[in-house]
Amino acid sequence: MIFFKKQNGFTLVETLVAIGIFAILSTIIASIFFNINNLQQNTASFQRLQNEGRYILEKLAREIRGRELNYPLEGTNPQTQLIFRQDENGESVSIIFNAPNLVFINGVGSADLNASDVEVTDMKFFVLPTAEDQWGEAPSSNTQSRVTILLKLKNKVSNPKYQKEITLQTTISSKIYKR
Repeated sequence: MIFFKKQNGFTLVETLVAIGIFAILSTIIASIFFNINNLQQNTASFQRLQNEGRYILEKLAREIRGRELNYPLEGTNPQTQLIFRQDENGESVSIIFNAPNLVFINGVGSADLNASDVEVTDMKFFVLPTAEDQWGEAPSSNTQSRVTILLKLKNKVSNPKYQKEITLQTTISSKIYKR
């Protein structure tokens, strides 16, 4: 009688099944990883635009609240610039939309309000009232000046897949109200 010695190991079929299962699991895990990475890139890009938009609107709001608009305004609404009267220190300020930048000009010089990786694609100022109110001359139209800002931002990224655009709007009233 011939006895065969039992060998410990895997058969070819068992090895192929194990490799197939490993390949399927690796594909699933890799696709999950790439989807999470894409989602993170999209979220970071959108969050950057939101933060930049909030900064720009807060900077504009601070200037509009504390300054007096220079009337009469050029043309009608919407405006592409805001020009303010000189303050008590003799400083004059202007805010001008010059695509792709929003430019802040004061008596000393000028500076872009948006970061270098974010461009302002559109900016409109809607000013009400459109003419300076004179108290007593037209009391029914005597209102505090307010500015509605419409701001469109787009980020500059190397991969167009992650390029986002956001539109923000807010209305700000001036704290200065003369009767």
